[in-house]
Amino acid sequence: MKLLQCAAIHLSSREHLAILSDAGSIPELVGIRVEFILFAATLLGVALFHHHTLKVALCGLAAILVFRFVFTDFDLWAHLFTGLLRPLATTMRVSGN
Repeated sequence: MKLLQCAAIHLSSREHLAILSDAGSIPELVGIRVEFILFAATLLGVALFHHHTLKVALCGLAAILVFRFVFTDFDLWAHLFTGLLRPLATTMRVSGN
């Protein structure tokens, strides 16, 4: 567990990720997007600590969301509600005709 904490602290510097990715693009390590690496680490954690599956999965989700909020221009409000309201607006337009 200490190794994961050290890796998270090491990867949390923006300069470290900026060196490994192109400017203005999604951060990558060795050509793999960091979100996928975090997801793989979550799956590995669930496999290794299968008695604590929910805790590990929630920690993985939190790590991915924190990464998205800090290192990208991810907007949760627009992501969730624009996608949810667009089909509703289409349905209202069709039913109004």
